[in-house]
Amino acid sequence: MARRAFTLIELMIAISLSMVIVYTAFAAFRVASQAVATSKRMSIENGMMRTGFFAALDELDFWDLYDDRNAANPTTNPLRVTGKPFCPVTWDPTKKPSDPKSWWRGFGFSTDVANANKWGNYSLLSRAGHSDAVRAWYPNQIKNINEKMGGYAMISYLPGDAIYCWYESGGSPFTIKGEPRDVWERTSYTPVTVNSLTYDKGQRGDFLPSRPAHWPGLAVETRRYVVWSSFIDLCQVEVTSPVSGETTRLSFWGVGTTLRGARQQRDLDTVAIR
Repeated sequence: MARRAFTLIELMIAISLSMVIVYTAFAAFRVASQAVATSKRMSIENGMMRTGFFAALDELDFWDLYDDRNAANPTTNPLRVTGKPFCPVTWDPTKKPSDPKSWWRGFGFSTDVANANKWGNYSLLSRAGHSDAVRAWYPNQIKNINEKMGGYAMISYLPGDAIYCWYESGGSPFTIKGEPRDVWERTSYTPVTVNSLTYDKGQRGDFLPSRPAHWPGLAVETRRYVVWSSFIDLCQVEVTSPVSGETTRLSFWGVGTTLRGARQQRDLDTVAIR
């Protein structure tokens, strides 16, 4: 009787073709699974970028990276000591243009020290520590705010058309201290120099400090400047990939609460009417 069966060669060909088909299917499955994993990771990173964006907007209003409202003892925050932006201070809010105490009486920007009085001895009429309370009122206010909280705070508190300088006894003119006129010179970060002006690297917050190794990193940074008496808020959101280590950055300008508003939220201002 004739027998029907596969020959050895046919069997080997069948096995080889089957292996090719299985390998192709496995490769396709692996590519598909990697695509799904990449899609999920990108979705997570995009979601974290959105989270960071809203966190930056929240930071613009509450300044928690500078002065954490939720700290166990907020009074011990490092930026609440003298010379820092959140130092408690007493100030006079009655700076009305119609009030004679707010009138400016000095040529405050002269750098000619040898001939300080060539424009007139305005220190006789208005200077810090003047024996006349009316004549001393305005320079005392701006000097107090500047020395306690810095130039950024002084611009935040004074009217938009104010002159940010004062006279000491002796008639020498003084302008606000520190360059540039921002809050960074008063923080604890190491400053950097750009075009001969001292800037800081900014206040930065890691929103996932205890994340697992396979999770993306999320950090938010805010910088606040005053340029020609105008406030500028710069935000930067960073998402770091756990796979490649690459960082995606989103930078944008924003508008938030001024330093004055942030301080009022923390009850750091004491009003004194003089």
